Amino acid sequence: MNHIYFVRGVTITNTAECYEEKPTVDVFGDKKGYSYFIDEIEKAKISNKNIHLKVDPSSFSMEVVILKPNDNLGISKVKFSERFVKKNERIAMELVVYGTKNGYGNLQKDIWRSCEKNVIDDYHVHIDKYTQWLTKDSIEVIINSPISEWNANNRNKEIKDYKKIPYSKAFSNTPVLDLFDESYVELVPDDIDFFNLD
Repeated sequence: MNHIYFVRGVTITNTAECYEEKPTVDVFGDKKGYSYFIDEIEKAKISNKNIHLKVDPSSFSMEVVILKPNDNLGISKVKFSERFVKKNERIAMELVVYGTKNGYGNLQKDIWRSCEKNVIDDYHVHIDKYTQWLTKDSIEVIINSPISEWNANNRNKEIKDYKKIPYSKAFSNTPVLDLFDESYVELVPDDIDFFNLD
């Protein structure tokens, strides 16, 4: 199993002018899991169908789908969005990744950049409103530095705490929708205005 996890959270802005909640996604895992993510993005660049990442169903990770890229735009763009899905009898939020080939390349570079440090350094890469290749209406993603090997016996407290996050309901801000029972539908961006990358 590849150890990579996408944990949904919520960022709250509370000022005198407004109260606003925005979903965010934190990525955790080990170096092998991050390499798997990068490889699947590479496959998506030349694929005629959507690429589905394999995540541990016993964790609180979101499902993840990388859509085939938009070849009609000569720009570097990526959009992260989310939706409820029922996949293999599992009801969860799904992170939807859509962009251009150049945008997917920039995403791969940021994943590699997160691997340059380790968990002890508390290093992470923010993909947010300051990221030039991210669309303005995208969910923000935080790529935390991976640990070396998930199953290694490590007594370091920070690494132990890191490994607990994807399996702890306390860290997950996934909405509850027990009555959701729709069959899984593959997304075709060309048919959905929501996936405009301009």
